[in-house]
Amino acid sequence: MATSIDDEIFVKIRFLYPSLTKSEKKVADVILDDYEKVCSYTLAEYSEIAGCSDVVHADKINFFGVGDAWVACEAAHIKFQRIGVQSSAYSDVALALATASLMKEGDLAIGISFSGETKLVVDALRIAKENGAKTLCIVHYAKCELVKYADMKIFTATTDYTPGHDEIARRTAEFAIIDTLYMGLVSQKSEIIKEKSRKTLRAIILDNKN
Repeated sequence: MATSIDDEIFVKIRFLYPSLTKSEKKVADVILDDYEKVCSYTLAEYSEIAGCSDVVHADKINFFGVGDAWVACEAAHIKFQRIGVQSSAYSDVALALATASLMKEGDLAIGISFSGETKLVVDALRIAKENGAKTLCIVHYAKCELVKYADMKIFTATTDYTPGHDEIARRTAEFAIIDTLYMGLVSQKSEIIKEKSRKTLRAIILDNKN
């Protein structure tokens, strides 16, 4: 049985549906068509069904976030870098904006911000988009500045009930989305990634033996 939070998610998806891109509608359809079945999916199964083509074909993926959102960006950077995908995640404002200015067609900029109003993240996505890169935002609010510069939008639908509202739920949702994008890439490029993973793991093991 759906909870009140589940109901909020359905309402949000249906409200946003007309404005979604083709690939975003595909993800929404998976959830709306068979919600109970989706709940039993592994991340790999969901990401394969939903599709992650822009992540799969990106030459380079750069992540932008501030504060504890940057922690999600750094974790994502490490994940993708270890399987051979060029990526970055900078907490320094100057480095982040410089990186965005050097992005080009074929690259993907991912901005993470719960409010969607964090200036650095908004500026980074705007600059990356102006330079021809694809842009994706992970955000909670549909009406925010960040959405204006995102080609693809992934919305979190979390309510934080922890004492003091320590933003645990919102960060957990962002990590789950990153993991889904990661598993989508892994499932669609499994053979190439297996080989790259073996190389990186071999290098780490050899280094730790010294």
